[in-house]
Amino acid sequence: MESHIYKCLHHYNTYAIISASMNETRRQRFRRLANRRVNKTLNQLRILGNLANKSYYDYNEGDVSKVFKAVEEQLRATKSKFRLPKNKFKL
Repeated sequence: MESHIYKCLHHYNTYAIISASMNETRRQRFRRLANRRVNKTLNQLRILGNLANKSYYDYNEGDVSKVFKAVEEQLRATKSKFRLPKNKFKL
């Protein structure tokens, strides 16, 4: 029974998302998704920060460097997707 309810809710949510996306502009969709995704990302970074608690975790500077190198590399790669080319070719 619980599985059936979940499937119904899942299908309803999918339908709601599809019908909502048909009525929203690309700008509205960007804002809606950006708000959701940025908030999720910020929450995950906050949770990552919980690993700094030495009472529960053991780590060294090398571990910390690897973690933040990976995060910073992904941030740079993602940010670069939003940049427009600086030098456009024109005839």
